[in-house]
Amino acid sequence: MNKIGKYFPKLNSKKMNLLSEIADNYGDFHDALITNFEYNSGFKFEDHSCGKGQIKITLSCFNRNKEFKDSNELITITCSDISYLNMREYGAMIIQALLIKNKDEYTLDFYPELLSKSGNGLIAKEKLDSDLIIKCKIIEYRIEK
Repeated sequence: MNKIGKYFPKLNSKKMNLLSEIADNYGDFHDALITNFEYNSGFKFEDHSCGKGQIKITLSCFNRNKEFKDSNELITITCSDISYLNMREYGAMIIQALLIKNKDEYTLDFYPELLSKSGNGLIAKEKLDSDLIIKCKIIEYRIEK
């Protein structure tokens, strides 16, 4: 079972299947590189209203279901209805990201705390002061190249 699978024993909804698909294709984004980061606060100048924030993150990452020479893909993850954002850095190589859902909120932590577990490698734990962590209500992704 993949790392995300243990958080979602019943993958009934389209959103849950999306998380499973991301985990199946890209695992924990090991050796991925963030190539672009866009933030939209949702503020509308015309009427000075505030909408829901949106973040688009483009990553160069490896699809582990493809042959190595063809496995590098460029994907964009879109996070909408943002409830929390901490960003200090996003240019470093990702060692192991964490993507989980807790109740009605998704957490995407690109630089989580990594704990050693004997014989099982590293275990990622959410870290609110991470260099790049996003909490949101809606998550989507698409393959760019």
